[in-house]
Amino acid sequence: MVQYPLSEQLTSLRMDQKMYLEAQLYRTLGEMADSSPVEKQSLADAFRLKKKLDEWFSRVTELFDPKILVFPIHFDLHMQYYYWIMRLFQPLVVHTASTAATAPTALDETPQGIVRYSQVMFETLLRIYYLRHSYETYDAWVIHFLLVLGTNALNSLYDATAPTAFQSPGDALSSLLLALQGLKQQSKNVYIAKICALGLQKSMRPDDLQWVQRFLVLKPVTQEDQRMIEESTRCSYPVPIISAEGQLETRKLGEVIRDVEGVSMDL
Repeated sequence: MVQYPLSEQLTSLRMDQKMYLEAQLYRTLGEMADSSPVEKQSLADAFRLKKKLDEWFSRVTELFDPKILVFPIHFDLHMQYYYWIMRLFQPLVVHTASTAATAPTALDETPQGIVRYSQVMFETLLRIYYLRHSYETYDAWVIHFLLVLGTNALNSLYDATAPTAFQSPGDALSSLLLALQGLKQQSKNVYIAKICALGLQKSMRPDDLQWVQRFLVLKPVTQEDQRMIEESTRCSYPVPIISAEGQLETRKLGEVIRDVEGVSMDL
């Protein structure tokens, strides 16, 4: 319960309902993971899972109407839905000319259309969150979502085959600026946010980085920064790995390094 300064009444955060809905979400995802991870679902399985996620999201919107979203924990629920939809369908996108940016709509039920529409809704929620709360207060989900937003923007800028909802490079740079600004603010709370921001910064081309620096003060990534990043992420940071067969696997960076260090170079 919270009480606003100008109100005499207590307002419920509905934490119990939020936790219940979140548990339902991950139960649904866990049931599908028994057969294969989310990223490895077939197209038919992906649409079956999407139907379950849509049903779950309809229950979310009944309790937490998008028109009256206020508290960060309620934003997180909505963003989790679009995040998992993106993660589900991005591996299924066929890299053809049809992935070019067009006006996304909820009625486009192709993998490309679903991904683009989810990206739009995902970023819209992040922007409204910023306008209402800023990114200064620690929120673990926001750190992750800002990294996803920044990665989507980088893919739009540098990968011509990536499905994107951005209409122009300027739109992508604007989103990248928002992600960097948010991660910079979150880095005052946890170090991993600084690592994420530096990772996005290092991935930018010099001219794009120069444009961003017109609005945001970014220090150059030094060798000391690089060393600290590697040490901090060495043991626990998740790393997506694409095998030679095209299979996606997520492992911890420390595990990967141990495997490499254990490889014998003797002939």
